Amino acid sequence: MPVDTTGSDAGRRNRLAMDRPLVAAFIGLCILSLAVTANTLNNGFVYDDAWQVVGNAWIRDAHFIPEILMSDVWRFDEHLQSSYYRPLMHLIYMAAYHVFGLTPWGFHLVNILLHTLVSSLVFLTTLRLLRQFLLRSEGLIFPALVAAALFATHPVHTEVVAWIAGVPDLTYTLLCIWSLYLYAGSRDSHRGTSILSVVAYFLATLCKEPALLFPAILVAYDYCLGSQRGERLLSVRRYAPYAAAVVLSLTARAFALDTLVQTVRNASLSGMDALINLFPLFSDYLVKLVWPANLNAFTLFEPVSSLFTLRGVSGVLVTAVFAGLLFTSVRKSRLVFFGLVLIVVPLLPALFIPALPENLFAERYLYFPSFGFSLIAAMVVTQANNSRHSLKVVVWILAFAVTATYSLATISRNTIWKDDETFYKEVVSKSPQAATMHVNLGWTYYHAGRLNEAMTEYAVAMKLKPNLAEPHNNAGLIYESRNQTVEAIREYKTALRLKPGFAQAHNNLGNVYLRAKFVDDAIREYRAALDLSPRFIAAHYNLANAYAEIGLFNESVREYQEAIALDPDEPDAHNNLGQVYVKLTRYAEAIDQFETALRLHPQHVSARRNLERVLQQR
Repeated sequence: MPVDTTGSDAGRRNRLAMDRPLVAAFIGLCILSLAVTANTLNNGFVYDDAWQVVGNAWIRDAHFIPEILMSDVWRFDEHLQSSYYRPLMHLIYMAAYHVFGLTPWGFHLVNILLHTLVSSLVFLTTLRLLRQFLLRSEGLIFPALVAAALFATHPVHTEVVAWIAGVPDLTYTLLCIWSLYLYAGSRDSHRGTSILSVVAYFLATLCKEPALLFPAILVAYDYCLGSQRGERLLSVRRYAPYAAAVVLSLTARAFALDTLVQTVRNASLSGMDALINLFPLFSDYLVKLVWPANLNAFTLFEPVSSLFTLRGVSGVLVTAVFAGLLFTSVRKSRLVFFGLVLIVVPLLPALFIPALPENLFAERYLYFPSFGFSLIAAMVVTQANNSRHSLKVVVWILAFAVTATYSLATISRNTIWKDDETFYKEVVSKSPQAATMHVNLGWTYYHAGRLNEAMTEYAVAMKLKPNLAEPHNNAGLIYESRNQTVEAIREYKTALRLKPGFAQAHNNLGNVYLRAKFVDDAIREYRAALDLSPRFIAAHYNLANAYAEIGLFNESVREYQEAIALDPDEPDAHNNLGQVYVKLTRYAEAIDQFETALRLHPQHVSARRNLERVLQQR
């Protein structure tokens, strides 16, 4: 008997017809996201990028992976130690390095693709949430697309996308939203907790610390959806795998950092002052989320001394309005309530003022929270679609206008991250009181050979913040380059008086002494630098040079070997070690070092000459 396939064919055609708008919306969103971020490919390594990527020896060799997994995030820098544990950041950089080398556009492409993935997940997750909360599937693609388009083009995301160092925010947001999407899907299918959701969440905790709060979002989701459908809150067993992921992440953190607690960084605001300033800080974030004007990559937060000031009162009022919406929506619209939860929960760590740096307010902290803003926008569009035709048209036009405005603003703002000079000039013009930004601009001028302009910026920084050691250290470098030895020594000593644990200043002072042939003084400074920072490659290298200067060749070999162990790809260290081996008549080892230097740098003239000479001697 022949099989009748008419029904199944019709069903497939119907499904294809239903999927076509979804696929079209998805493709259009990806094109939009790529279009508004594509001009970041023209940008270079900016701000912390040069230090975090170019100067990061960890990303160049896979044998550093165990050290990455067992160290704090900044341990690759011999001068820094932190209470952050973010191993996935280095692994992503490592992958990008092995594909693109140290070409900036390759790393920017990674950020662009990550942002496009996040925007796509915002679309899919918003669509799933709308269907779950509204108990229907028709007419929801457009509201979800509006939400994702607002997210993809939001100007406040420029810092995260255009800044290569924004990878932790991109990845933890991507993994948390993916985890929520999978969790919501498992709720629909009644299959129990999705293993992939738990895995995605665990990986998110290895990207950035705020991910540890994500289970609170899942609890809020279950509460909202369960209350919407008249269901009992799900069993605590549903959250057990996420709790296990938290324990595993904290255990890894404890082994790597020997601590579970983040170090307090901002001692200027604590206690009651921190509590008072929480309101204007939270208000600033909400305002930038809704009205992203006057964006600044380094905003100096102006603290209030009392709530009875204009900023204090406005901060309390904005916070009160948000709390009122939260209280009202929990009874009237569970999806809006969940959107507000998505705003506030990821933002909580950014409101703990004692643990924040000098720039309390940072746009990157709004990347994940803006998902909540987009979800609420989708709900508004959905409600408008259900109302009279005239209101629907107004909302559609408004959505298009806001997306277009956001897109143009984002494309324009991407250019601020073109290079260090463009970036720091922009920041200094908006935050003229930011002493560290003047120091960074001066450093940019110094490397460009514009020493007078660099000195001007350092002078401004010294005036703004007299106790800041860095401008004095950097001014010492300029005096040293001008052979003004007395002035250079004065600046380095001033830097050390202001910051006794300043290893770089000890190293720089040692360099001045070595050039002046005060070798014993130079050795003392290099040792002081290494006591403070045992992984300080330049100090090991310079101390080796100083030992060789006075004929302590065995000590010199030891220090060169230390420097090479920390950075095996430095040809000068291999060349100099080879010269010391020649002095010790260890010719085979000398040849090996010269050949290594030439392998790393085939045009290394000194290494080639030294190799030819030792071969002739043999």
